[in-house]
Amino acid sequence: MKKTPLYDIHVKLGAKVIEFGSWMMPVQYSNVIDEHITTRTKVGLFDICHMGEVLVFGPEAIEFLQHIATNDILKIEPGKSAYSAMCYENGTVVDDIFVYCFNDDSYVVVVNASTTEKDVAWMKKHSLGFDVNVEDKSEFYAMLSIQGPYAEKT
Repeated sequence: MKKTPLYDIHVKLGAKVIEFGSWMMPVQYSNVIDEHITTRTKVGLFDICHMGEVLVFGPEAIEFLQHIATNDILKIEPGKSAYSAMCYENGTVVDDIFVYCFNDDSYVVVVNASTTEKDVAWMKKHSLGFDVNVEDKSEFYAMLSIQGPYAEKT
């Protein structure tokens, strides 16, 4: 089983840890209702280190992402992100993604943990003909998600 870089901290703090898609993941600290209410009314912090991170960079990074994503990547300003999806030619979904823009030729695409290998292969296949690099950097990144009305103040 894989463990996120924060695994030992979760165990030390008393998190309930379960097996999730080949990862040992914290699912709760107190109870589901309290944590839901806290996230909806204040702020919640989530370990999402298990997600896949794909670095997409090069002179035609925007053109490539416009080709594979369903949303307009041109609207993502540096330092911002957008939710989108990648679709097969028949319109069914490859995966839902989050696209983070560093600048016009450098992005990180976050994919689901259990489909990272498949998604990276699909992205590389569809990058042919574009002056772009697609690299799986999942083992080099750790991610946290901060959610709730006080997230920006935290």
